[in-house]
Amino acid sequence: MSIKVTLPYVMVLLARSIAQQTPLCVLPHEVDVLRAVHGEDKILDGSHIQLPEGVTTATFDTEEEYSRLEQIYKGDRNGIGMVQTVWPSYKQFEDSFDADDEDDERPKKAAAQEPEKTEADLEKEQLIAEAKDLGVHATKNWGVDKLKKEIALAKEIAFNKSLKSATPAEAAK
Repeated sequence: MSIKVTLPYVMVLLARSIAQQTPLCVLPHEVDVLRAVHGEDKILDGSHIQLPEGVTTATFDTEEEYSRLEQIYKGDRNGIGMVQTVWPSYKQFEDSFDADDEDDERPKKAAAQEPEKTEADLEKEQLIAEAKDLGVHATKNWGVDKLKKEIALAKEIAFNKSLKSATPAEAAK
């Protein structure tokens, strides 16, 4: 299950050296990952820096955001993703957005309702479900063409396996 979340962007500084600090515009939860990657002392408060023009908030799906972070912050030398060092599981990541206390600084679930799904969205959901039923590890990030290709491949593999396991009389039918 995923949720829609709306958060404001924040500015931080990545201290690359004593003389070089790089401003970064990120979402609040991404600051924790940056600290895991670069070290607590390398990510500095950048609230005195103005956000880029037109950049204020972002609304995202938590499952897609977790995948995006995993792609950006691939991992350390031990093969452990940097996202997993902050949130060992997707569930923990999602739970971090579920704060009820107004004084709590954790990000909160968006109050806005999810937009109505289009026919294309429904087709994609159906293809993802079909792919998963066939054992394909499809994600929401996949396009319709990729889903159709992977489904066809999975069906072909399943058909070939059934032929190999069939008796000669069954295969002749």
